Amino acid sequence: ENLFCLFFVLELSIRFGAYKRKLSALKDIGFVVDLVLVILMVLEIWLLAIIQLATLTADTPSTFNPAFLRLTRVFKFFRMVRLVRLLRYTPEIVILVKGLGVAS
Repeated sequence: ENLFCLFFVLELSIRFGAYKRKLSALKDIGFVVDLVLVILMVLEIWLLAIIQLATLTADTPSTFNPAFLRLTRVFKFFRMVRLVRLLRYTPEIVILVKGLGVAS
């Protein structure tokens, strides 16, 4: 999950850097959807892990309840849709994934 998150953050930052006018990136609906998905992915994977580590190392009992973050699991579906879109653009990766499936 960390590698996928890092890959999508790098991809989005490269796409953002390709815009001459940075404000025009917010007018591109595809970029905005990807931005929201990446933000949710970063919050779910990295920020939640940092919060959990911070509450585990404290001397006081944990009062953090991650139950409200279960809604973010719905967005894992959107992340998989994004991965499928990536696989559609690179058929070589699809061949490698199919080969891994046969080998396993």
